[in-house]
Amino acid sequence: MYKFVIPSWKRPVILKEKTLDFLKRMEVSKDLIDIVVETEVMKTEYLDHNPGYNVVVSNTFGIMGKRNFIRTYYQ
Repeated sequence: MYKFVIPSWKRPVILKEKTLDFLKRMEVSKDLIDIVVETEVMKTEYLDHNPGYNVVVSNTFGIMGKRNFIRTYYQ
């Protein structure tokens, strides 16, 4: 099984208009897409703009922290 894991930071609209729109055109199911954000506040914001997607809170800071989180979260 595979997942599309997208680390993101304060860009819910751009994510929706570009990345998620592209994946939708490629017929990738929402169930296969995880969006990784830093805080619960960001999670709420992303869900408001992108309902139906799985948003994971990493409680990390910066892209390096998110990448390390992703590496261990999906093992």
